[in-house]
Amino acid sequence: MEQYNRRRILNGRHYTEAFDLREERKIYSWDLPYLRFPVYAVDPDGKVQACSRYGVLGVSPMYPDSVNRIEQLRGYFGGSECPGAERIASTLMTLPTHVLLTEDD
Repeated sequence: MEQYNRRRILNGRHYTEAFDLREERKIYSWDLPYLRFPVYAVDPDGKVQACSRYGVLGVSPMYPDSVNRIEQLRGYFGGSECPGAERIASTLMTLPTHVLLTEDD
């Protein structure tokens, strides 16, 4: 488990450096063994395009929608909008951090 976590930490560091996120976003930890590395697309279309183009490499959408928009749960929110949650759900995607990733990936 230690080796797996070490590799996940290294992969997270690689993404943080490659996307220049260290100073830009304080949410990223340098020493966290990410199960999946979270990133935000600029807009919802960017998320769809990235997941479509790079899904074969493990880029995947995080949430299908915000909770207030899930059909089975809408009634609990009284028609409320949740702009922050809606933006997160529409732009958040994750990148793989598993041990089989290579520099080329």
